[in-house]
Amino acid sequence: MLVLIVVIAASSLAIFISDQQKNAQAQQALEQQKELEAIGVTSIILNDAVSPTWWSNITLNVASLSTEDSLITAITINDHYVEYSNITRNDGTPTTSYSFDNDFRLSSREQISLSLDLNGSTFYGDGNPVVKIAKTDYIKIDIFTSYQNEFSRTFMPPSAIAVVNAQTQYNGTGYTDSFLLDGSGSSATTDDSYIVAWDWEVRSMDGLDRQNLSGRNALVTPTQSGGYWANLTVTDSNGMASTCSAVFWATQDSVSPAGPSAIAKVITEMQWNASSRQYEPFLILDATSSSAADGAYIVYWNWTVNATDMHDNQSLSGQKVRFDNQTSGEYTMKLEVTDNRGLQATCTITYWFLP
Repeated sequence: MLVLIVVIAASSLAIFISDQQKNAQAQQALEQQKELEAIGVTSIILNDAVSPTWWSNITLNVASLSTEDSLITAITINDHYVEYSNITRNDGTPTTSYSFDNDFRLSSREQISLSLDLNGSTFYGDGNPVVKIAKTDYIKIDIFTSYQNEFSRTFMPPSAIAVVNAQTQYNGTGYTDSFLLDGSGSSATTDDSYIVAWDWEVRSMDGLDRQNLSGRNALVTPTQSGGYWANLTVTDSNGMASTCSAVFWATQDSVSPAGPSAIAKVITEMQWNASSRQYEPFLILDATSSSAADGAYIVYWNWTVNATDMHDNQSLSGQKVRFDNQTSGEYTMKLEVTDNRGLQATCTITYWFLP
């Protein structure tokens, strides 16, 4: 009898140990499955069909890297639970909604697209009213599974940086200010995203001048003097946007520009004449001291040489020219310079030549 009791006790102990081992193995397998489970939100698609400011729908592209199926138990956006009735699974079959209770299954290596309606009256399961997500807000998505795993990804709006550089231009009658709007310093902040649009709104502080431009760089010419705002909105490949502003001051007064300065010199030089075997004089008309103003430059130097008795008249051109006069007498040398803007200046020298 004693032997039988001992055998029964030993058998019960073996079964108990075996059950513990099975439980431990099952727990170990569960922990292993939990560690191996991998789910990621690869990208999002945002829709603003209802409002230009708030997102009305978000499509999540979700991928499983697990070797086993996963059961999704909850999804949150910005830490608010999403009611399953507001989630649609787009898998190529007729559109259906899924419940988190038993059938929101993600198969191994499967990629799915989930459409989240942000306008549903029961959007949040935590009892809160619908929380609007603006285009400039971050979007944090968390996916919870039956293994008590939490897979999170945050999509950040891009970084908008606006720089305004002034450029003064001559418009034919005066100087006006134009401004180069530079948004090249802006950047996307979410992995795998990039800037796709740079939109500028330029408006005067009194609201009378408004201009809309687009592009990484844009040139704007204000229509009036005074303070201006340059508002830059950049949009990334996910549709997320960010805005920044820069202030600048414009001057649009049509002020007559300064013209060039004409300065003429007459220099007498001598040269040897082999025929007459003597030195003979000639004149150098020198305009090298003439100059243009405000960054312009001289393009034409025109000389008119007239003898007082009209016996010798010549027209010459050049910054520095030679005048071979034949007879003595009084001469008038008129210099006219023209700059690249078409502005002119003149000066006149009276010169007595005595050979």
